Amino acid sequence: MAAELNSADGPSGRLKGTTVVKPIIYGNIAQSFGKKREEDNHTHEWTVFVRSYRDEDVSQWVKKVQFKLHDSYADPVRVLTSPPFEVVETGWGEFEIVIKIFFTDPTEKPVTLYHALKLFATPPVALTPGKRVFSEHYDEIVFTDPTHHMYTCLMNAGVQQILKHETDYVALEKDTITLIANATKKVEEEIADKKKLIQGYKEAKEQYVNKIAKLDTEVNG
Repeated sequence: MAAELNSADGPSGRLKGTTVVKPIIYGNIAQSFGKKREEDNHTHEWTVFVRSYRDEDVSQWVKKVQFKLHDSYADPVRVLTSPPFEVVETGWGEFEIVIKIFFTDPTEKPVTLYHALKLFATPPVALTPGKRVFSEHYDEIVFTDPTHHMYTCLMNAGVQQILKHETDYVALEKDTITLIANATKKVEEEIADKKKLIQGYKEAKEQYVNKIAKLDTEVNG
């Protein structure tokens, strides 16, 4: 990682040529009540969240996280200024949640994520008390040429807690790499087969052209 900073620029100076990548996990976990609640017909308790992929104190570089829920909720815009960056609610329907991450350095533009709240299993099953459904995604926030202040915050993020994700991303990465490798091999084999087929057509065409030329010579002397 190369870093260039003119000391005269101070904390707001940019570290030219520097890139810092922060992997995150965002999504939701939902748990069924087993039936509709009489007072509001809600069927689930759910939690929407943004977390570090690693066991890292993201509050060192995240100033706040804003969650925009469906307008039917009281105070649909929820803002959290300290971890855990999550909102716990109840409901009966699925909708899109807009997540906006603000950074400790205000010169860095906020990052906006869109998450489709998932309450029900696929394919649908009967409501079962305590039945958990989750939907989470891996993403990476890339800081290019961050300021000296932002870089310091990013690099000083210590361990906060041991996190366990619903998805085994290490295994998923290995499986994905294997799928890509197999798909690449298959495409390469198909390309090779097509090249052989085309070459065969070219050779056949050349043979026909030579035969026609020979016949023409014999006929016309």
